Amino acid sequence: KRRAREGQRIHTKYQAHAEKNNQYFKKEQYIRHCMVVQGWDVEISGRMDGVVQKDSLCVVEEIKSSTLPQSKLSAITLDSVGSWKRQLQLYLHFLQAQGTAAIGVLVLISIVDGYEHRIEVDSDPHLAFYIEGQISWLISQHEQKQNWLSTRRQILSHGLPFAHELYREGQEDMCKKLEGLLDQEQAVLLQAATGYGKTAASLLAALTVAYREDKKVYFATARTTQQKMVEETVALMSDRGLPIRSISIRAKEKLCLNDEVVCRPDACQYCVGYYDKIRKSDLLNRSWGKKARKGILNAVELIEIS
Repeated sequence: KRRAREGQRIHTKYQAHAEKNNQYFKKEQYIRHCMVVQGWDVEISGRMDGVVQKDSLCVVEEIKSSTLPQSKLSAITLDSVGSWKRQLQLYLHFLQAQGTAAIGVLVLISIVDGYEHRIEVDSDPHLAFYIEGQISWLISQHEQKQNWLSTRRQILSHGLPFAHELYREGQEDMCKKLEGLLDQEQAVLLQAATGYGKTAASLLAALTVAYREDKKVYFATARTTQQKMVEETVALMSDRGLPIRSISIRAKEKLCLNDEVVCRPDACQYCVGYYDKIRKSDLLNRSWGKKARKGILNAVELIEIS
């Protein structure tokens, strides 16, 4: 939080100084770009840190704070700040699409000694293809999610299946009361004897509300044995016709494929290109149907897939 506040202070100080010394400088300029991708109306919007509009040329400034001192910050090149470069290029692309000639300047400011390192950024002529590719992926993810939510909603008309063939005495009433309280967004403390069936009852109530409101359910347990109980209950509901996607996770120390938990690309081979690999292989969606019980992944299966 302190680092975030310091970054904000640097932004505010730079903008105030620029406004005072340059009559053409304007801070926090809103920008909006509209396009159609795969039949969807798409709007991308954001705020540019600073814009200097003089004559027919617009200079867009993107301010970033750094913990590096002048000796190291001055050696930074665009190759090492790819995401910041791309952010500026997006602004340039949006302005040019509106008929405004623009160039970009990345302003790196050291919070250590106040040194400013300015790097000019050119527009990318191929950026339109990049943007469309990114949005196409987002749309495909969104459509997959909507299709899945639709599948979930369809079962509501018949009611979600209970994990067992019959209710124990009081269980059905417990389910209905829990569902009503959760509908009202109430916090509930439930106390009942061991073996009463609290897990099955609470899961049915929570999932019913979640399916109705297009939400997810997180079930936290204190011990692995309790986690297995929840997994078994979800599996029984799936066997009885519940469309579900369930995944079990544990602490990093228990899931890590290495001897030591160090989640950095320079220290872990599995970290290198992690998100790209997940995305390109569509791994999670493909994994749902790989196991004996479709849509359910426990922690051991997750390790095997990883």
